[in-house]
Amino acid sequence: MLDLKLLQRDPAGVAKVLAFRGSSIDVEEFTALDERRRGLLQKSESLKSERNTVSAEVAALKRSGGDASALIENMGSVNARIKALDQELEEVQARQSAWMRSSATAKAPAISSARKSGR
Repeated sequence: MLDLKLLQRDPAGVAKVLAFRGSSIDVEEFTALDERRRGLLQKSESLKSERNTVSAEVAALKRSGGDASALIENMGSVNARIKALDQELEEVQARQSAWMRSSATAKAPAISSARKSGR
């Protein structure tokens, strides 16, 4: 099975080794999925941080007797965006996991005994 961290750190090196072994595994597909996953995660985490900050502001406004309805209304769209991002993130992670499973079962030609012994 391919090492996830190695794929993330050195996809070109993994692709070279796989090509040398005659494997048809597409490392570029993994790289594209991983970049998408990282982007979605960053966006989701950023929005969650914003939501937490606004939640604290809402609590402070309510404690002081202020009107927080506008902030609460705006957070509805942020919550919907977070939900959509998290759903898309799950889908990308599932595709990435499926890619890892399929790469683990892909057959690469065995290295001949002459090549193993250095002949």
